[in-house]
Amino acid sequence: MPLIATAAALAALLLGATHPARADAPAPPAAPARPALEPRAYIAFDWVGLAEDEELRCAFANTSEGAVDPFAGGSEIRRARLGVHGSLSPFLYLKCEYDFGGGDAEAKDVYLELRGVPQVPTIRIGHQHEPLNRLSGSSKYTLFLERALPGALASGRNTGIRLLASPFQRRVTFSAGGYRDSDGRGAGNEGEGYDLAARATGLVSYRDDGRRLIHLGVFYGRQEREAAGVRFRQRAETHYGPYLVDTGVLAADRVDLLGGEWAVVQGPLSLQAEYLRANVDLKGQDASALNGYFVAATWSPTGGHRRYSRSSGAFSGFQPRHSFQPQAGHWGGWVLLARYSHLDLDDGVVAGGRLSDWTLGINWYLESNVRVMWNYVLAERDEGGRVQVAQMRIQVQT
Repeated sequence: MPLIATAAALAALLLGATHPARADAPAPPAAPARPALEPRAYIAFDWVGLAEDEELRCAFANTSEGAVDPFAGGSEIRRARLGVHGSLSPFLYLKCEYDFGGGDAEAKDVYLELRGVPQVPTIRIGHQHEPLNRLSGSSKYTLFLERALPGALASGRNTGIRLLASPFQRRVTFSAGGYRDSDGRGAGNEGEGYDLAARATGLVSYRDDGRRLIHLGVFYGRQEREAAGVRFRQRAETHYGPYLVDTGVLAADRVDLLGGEWAVVQGPLSLQAEYLRANVDLKGQDASALNGYFVAATWSPTGGHRRYSRSSGAFSGFQPRHSFQPQAGHWGGWVLLARYSHLDLDDGVVAGGRLSDWTLGINWYLESNVRVMWNYVLAERDEGGRVQVAQMRIQVQT
């Protein structure tokens, strides 16, 4: 009997090999796609020195014994981010990134996206940036060491859900989301506050694969803060030193943030400007309007251009004409920077102060993802006093 069974099996295999399968036969199930996740790293080392004048030193003097100089400079690992990103399936994208630069693990971009479904916008769920004043892009791509002063008015990362779309051949972007106010672990408690945020951008002109473009954008956000209140404060454009302007904690029910952005790229030259206004609805008081703006110019004497992402309506780094190749006579790319920014935290009963910064800088790109940055900042308070900042960063990312 075993011999007969074996012969029958062989006959069946031979018949299957010589006669093609019927056209209406069901296809074998496809093997599930394996996740295509890639590791990601982003490291930035900073060195900072500050020199304040006598008026500012007296304003922030601490006479207690053994007090630390508030204007002491130093060095630090500004960012040390590790994570993974990539596709889980043809329609699911995962990004998980934590920052260890402060000594503890802090959640940055930790979210899941549903993308690529016909007639459906991208849906992003998790810990992420709110879509406000995002033209400069991620800190990986900003040309200055620190963001401009008006960033103190905008929300950062929170936990929520966001819709993103880039119709009209990606000449326009829309983004809107709802968020719960959360901490560095992505945790938010009931009653701590909620945010709504939206941004729309358009390319008035886009030529030469983004080497020449004109960008316009507007954004709006609402923060509900019935219990926690709000606070706006800002240093000079550095991660060191004291907060030079500070509203303190304001008993506010709501903050409405609105603003506009504009940018022009003409090959190695770029110009950028943004304006932000925060209308703070104070309990038992008239609303206060706090605002800020900046204008910036960059130019590369070695060629190259700022990269621009049409799907997000934001800059995504700088592309030098040549990478660092001494044997070929190429020494990388250089970019010269200048920016003026202003922040006004005074209006009505709010007396947080006014601050203006001039920033000059030079960036040296060995590769598009490896650079050395130098910034000089002159910060001056309207209330009196100024501080000068010299800082340098070495940044590597994958």
